[in-house]
Amino acid sequence: MTDLVRSQLTIMIMMMAGGFASGIVQSVFERYVQICCAGRVKYAIIEITGWIVTAFLFGEFLFRCDNGKITFLAMATFAVGLLLWKKEIYGILTQTGESNGKEERHIK
Repeated sequence: MTDLVRSQLTIMIMMMAGGFASGIVQSVFERYVQICCAGRVKYAIIEITGWIVTAFLFGEFLFRCDNGKITFLAMATFAVGLLLWKKEIYGILTQTGESNGKEERHIK
């Protein structure tokens, strides 16, 4: 494997992990809002804090994998990681994922 391929794979894996971490943070903040949100101001503060933490995570993962260079590959894999967390993993954990018309078949 060449050095270029190795570095691109490192970027993809790290940024996808960053997307997963960002999805987890956003899910925790959303759950906190659902449990104990008492007003608009408190909701706004929690929402802004969640986005600041997500931006911090993006920067940290980007700095770790590519010395802070913003590239299309890094942004795309971060977004893919975030979408995979939201649509697949979080949906499975909370049983709110879409079934896409498929029904589970149980073997008896």
